[in-house]
Amino acid sequence: MKYTYLLIALLSGVVFSNEECSESALECEYYFDIEYAKSMTFQGSKVYMANNSFMIYEKETGNLKILTNEEAEQVITADGRQKSLITINGRFPGPPIIVYEGQIVTVKLKNSLDSQGTSLHFHGIKQLNTAWMDGVGGVTQCPISPGQSFTYKFLASPVGTHWYHSHYGIQRSTGLFGPLVIKRKSDKDEKKYNKEFIISVHEWLWNDTSDIYDMASKEAVSFAFGYGDFNSPCFFSSKESDGIDTVVTPIYSALLNSRGRHYGRFNRTYPGPKLPLEEFHVESGGVYLFRIINTGMAVSFEISIDDHDLMVVATDGCDVRPKQFDSLIIHPGERYDFYLEAIREPGIYFLRARTLERFSNNKPVIPVHIEGLIKYKGSAKSFSKRKKCSRVYPCKVLNCPFATSIIDNWICTSIANLEALNERHIPHPTVEHFLNYHFNWLKDERVWKPTINGLRHENPSAPLQLFPPAELQSMRECGKENCNNSCKCTNILHLPFNKSVQLVLATTIHNPKNVLNGNPHPIHLHGHHFQVLSIGYPKYNEQGVYFKQNPSLKCSDMQCNRLLWSFNKTIISNPRAVEKDTVIVPAGGYVVIRFLTDNPGFWYMHCHMEFHNEEGMAMILQVGEMSDMTEPPIDMNNCGNFEWNDESFSNYIKNPPTLNSLLQKEEKTDKRKLIAVYVAAALATFSSFLALFALCHKRINKQYDGYQIIPMQ
Repeated sequence: MKYTYLLIALLSGVVFSNEECSESALECEYYFDIEYAKSMTFQGSKVYMANNSFMIYEKETGNLKILTNEEAEQVITADGRQKSLITINGRFPGPPIIVYEGQIVTVKLKNSLDSQGTSLHFHGIKQLNTAWMDGVGGVTQCPISPGQSFTYKFLASPVGTHWYHSHYGIQRSTGLFGPLVIKRKSDKDEKKYNKEFIISVHEWLWNDTSDIYDMASKEAVSFAFGYGDFNSPCFFSSKESDGIDTVVTPIYSALLNSRGRHYGRFNRTYPGPKLPLEEFHVESGGVYLFRIINTGMAVSFEISIDDHDLMVVATDGCDVRPKQFDSLIIHPGERYDFYLEAIREPGIYFLRARTLERFSNNKPVIPVHIEGLIKYKGSAKSFSKRKKCSRVYPCKVLNCPFATSIIDNWICTSIANLEALNERHIPHPTVEHFLNYHFNWLKDERVWKPTINGLRHENPSAPLQLFPPAELQSMRECGKENCNNSCKCTNILHLPFNKSVQLVLATTIHNPKNVLNGNPHPIHLHGHHFQVLSIGYPKYNEQGVYFKQNPSLKCSDMQCNRLLWSFNKTIISNPRAVEKDTVIVPAGGYVVIRFLTDNPGFWYMHCHMEFHNEEGMAMILQVGEMSDMTEPPIDMNNCGNFEWNDESFSNYIKNPPTLNSLLQKEEKTDKRKLIAVYVAAALATFSSFLALFALCHKRINKQYDGYQIIPMQ
């Protein structure tokens, strides 16, 4: 049997890839094994670092042993502390998927976690006609139970920097993610640069993510330094330069490609040791492409490189007209591509990732930061200094969550002011909806909870993409008769198929001093890319601090669960508008997006701050009717509620069937599958002969016509 599969693989052009797939392959196959691991550990022993070496205590002798370079490479350092995490094939982040446009991507995933289900979402992939491969547990597929395997298969589209991550529970912030890059075949742009680097950046929590989530869900984050310990200070949310919340859970470190260094728990001093940082080697005169992904749970980062400009050329897979910036801000879920020209004096320059923290408990605070090293070939060990922005020489910054930063001396450029490299004309919208991503006061529970238009989303008992809503055993529909403002419901917004739709995404603030009531939200839409037509910011005082929300929007109720334009506002079309799948909505402001509903299915739309998503700041866009959607594979596993009535149970007790009947059914199914395999092999062989015959015939015709080169098809 295995030789049959091998024959099909050879005939069909399948490539089994560890990282980058061959450009000539028709299909690229990856094997992922998801399992628990622990940082700063080697073969079950705790790893220590001293004198730039990794060491462990040998259990047999009790002596310290210095790890070899090969052994040290196996250690996941993270920020230097031991902490449980999730790995893919023993790696953190997971191995990169690098393929070419139009190839079939196959990911065979095995869940080796002991006690958790999982799923894998391919962030940025359109999944046209394969909505059930989107990887949202409970929406597009059943969760993959421990010990089970699941095969994802989809077409590589669109071109650009993307990533994959768990979309089940809070596993993403525990390490279950990795990069995904789709390249153009025979890409002329690759000649513009010497090499490319992929970077993931994210915060790294001191405590276990589930513990922090538990505190956040109970509004007990103030006790994040310890319950019942009067010697522990209370935690207060950090603020951006505009006074808006930026870090609402305590963080002590950030990681670049799994490498970082941690701070002390109650201050921002670094206790050591100096763990190795991520390095990027360049040569003078070279041009380098950096693909950076914010894989974080909730934190945004400012990205800069000392003494070098960032030439931004793409975001979320959309090519933009190149534009230079001193730094850019990347929010959870976003991706940016930029060129670096190695034109400075040979040396070592810091690539810096800094949070947007400026104040905590009304006092200035040092932002959490992590560095990577840009090393010129042949450079001495001299380190650079961070550029100081001034009123005379302000810094140009892309994608701020606010209009400007006076205390930082920043001139902010909105992504709505970037231009797409290629035009795309989307008609004037036939549908417009207002979606307010805000915190709602739940009177019954006396807590603030993240909502969309006052509704807290919960997934149905079975995935909508696999089972029509009428067949679901359990789904609480949103509406006053079914659900008041304290309960969760399955929040579905119906959109017509193949129409132009405009969404106004907003974030209102009732009380800017409330920890849970004033932060920007990174919003991600699955299955589509949208044009960013307009971004409206709130009003600020003379110091650049939030004053009141944007006057273009008005609330039609006390909780602001229904928003409207304050006046007749027309958003003009812009064929050069940047297209994204993740966008930051300013606190007290709004973002107007427009897209074509050309991809039918049930598509998840949510805040990409993991805690907010889990608490209900999410919804499902049903694009089209069931008749417009493609049917999922027959063999996709089933799930949902199970109910058994008394009559069925009595019949089983009276005439209990044996397992033999089930085995006989499986044998028949296996035989059918085997026949299908041989038929597929025969068809593949026949197709190969036909293709070879056609190619030879075409070559002969071209020779007679005077052609010397056969153009690629």
